[in-house]
Amino acid sequence: MIAAYLGLRLETQQSLRQLYEWWMARYTPNKIRKKLVIVSFFAVTWSLWNKRNMMIFQNQEFDQDTLYHTIKWRIAIWSKAWKDTNPYSTEESVRHFNSIPILFP
Repeated sequence: MIAAYLGLRLETQQSLRQLYEWWMARYTPNKIRKKLVIVSFFAVTWSLWNKRNMMIFQNQEFDQDTLYHTIKWRIAIWSKAWKDTNPYSTEESVRHFNSIPILFP
């Protein structure tokens, strides 16, 4: 879902390294959108890793909607650390996440 909202069409990958290389090689003309694509990879993998650990070690249930929401928030918060200013607030970025390809063509 994250890839689709960023305008990326996922291809089947055989390893995390291949997925990483494919994801980073995506051409994105807009500088802010390119950074969003990059940070998204790390937010997705970090969130999946954390969720996996919580499910194994804390017996938490998997909730796709909560995980998706957590990933969007991580992307929005982490993007605020850049020198290039994202003109949207964290809340606006999360609320309008599906508009990223329109906001940053």
